[in-house]
Amino acid sequence: MTTKQSRTLYDQYIEATEKAKEFETKRKDLLVKILAKMDAEKIYKAEGERGIVTIATKAKWTYTVAVTTAADQLKELKKVEEKTGVATKEETRYLVTSLR
Repeated sequence: MTTKQSRTLYDQYIEATEKAKEFETKRKDLLVKILAKMDAEKIYKAEGERGIVTIATKAKWTYTVAVTTAADQLKELKKVEEKTGVATKEETRYLVTSLR
């Protein structure tokens, strides 16, 4: 692959990344509108030509001081195992994209 072809490949990836960000912004805007509409109509499920949209919920837990303290202690123990080589590591490769 020539340098020019490589640059084109990289530019295509960057362009796809830009478009993905644009689509994600649009998707979030639509989400807000759809939730408001469904709430106003008191429905939790709606069907369109291309599929079904259903409102779902996700729980976010808040823990007591005792549990958060234990979690912090566990984090410290993990760091010790990482530094001493007891813990094992698996690395995943990915691309970081800087847009201009």
